[in-house]
Amino acid sequence: MLLCSYALKLTRSHRLLSASVSVALPDDEPVKDGTDGTEDGVEEVDIPPEVLELFDTLRGEAIRRLDDFQPIHLFSLCWAYSTARLLDDEMRCQVTRAALHLGRSRDRENGQEADQSNNAVELAERSSMNTGLEESPFVLQEGEHWMALFKPAHWQVSVDAKEATKAASATPFDEEDEGDDEPVERPRVQAWVQKSMSQRYPICTDPAEAYGLLHRLDAQTSGVLVCAKSYVGAYWLRLQWCQYSVDKEYVCVVHGWVDSAMREIHKRIRRST
Repeated sequence: MLLCSYALKLTRSHRLLSASVSVALPDDEPVKDGTDGTEDGVEEVDIPPEVLELFDTLRGEAIRRLDDFQPIHLFSLCWAYSTARLLDDEMRCQVTRAALHLGRSRDRENGQEADQSNNAVELAERSSMNTGLEESPFVLQEGEHWMALFKPAHWQVSVDAKEATKAASATPFDEEDEGDDEPVERPRVQAWVQKSMSQRYPICTDPAEAYGLLHRLDAQTSGVLVCAKSYVGAYWLRLQWCQYSVDKEYVCVVHGWVDSAMREIHKRIRRST
């Protein structure tokens, strides 16, 4: 028997996400944290001078045209400069401000006001989906713009827009090949989010935004999934991934003994019978 669980933390500055604490979205004026865009304990990348010059030129042009950018452009810009360890405080603030502006505009278009009631837990409790499994997703904790979901093992999740659309349509199940065994039907987290949360949170009806889901988790693994309740929350949280501000921790419980001569195991994780 092998069981895996997964926890997630957002570790930029004072902000942290887990099952027991909250996430604070920045105000209109993001607070500078006094860093130069590099992470503690990470060596700076040795970038050739000509590449640095190119990044510097693109930086100025990008900041001048931020108002013309769509969210995907902002995420790509943030990711590129973070990967090169060139994302400074000014650029981070400018990109964050532009992303939050777009998020608020999308929320207004969908008639969504700031949600102070934190009723995702209540919505989840009202929803039911017959999956044949003992566990279903539920809300661990929520804030104004986000909720932390528990994903049980054997539930499938995708954050690709096309895959998310396919996964939430027609049937809440998907078949997965398990080698020589019969195909296994796996319930889909997208379908659960759409069914449970769409009446209150417009982003949970939007396949282009993966119904608010921010990241995936292997079907066989249980753990925390972060889901946005608004476009503001989705865009801000995506920027945290683009800035490498998210830490992931896996805990694995095993049963039995492994041959000491074996160093790598290439086997699928199967459901216990």
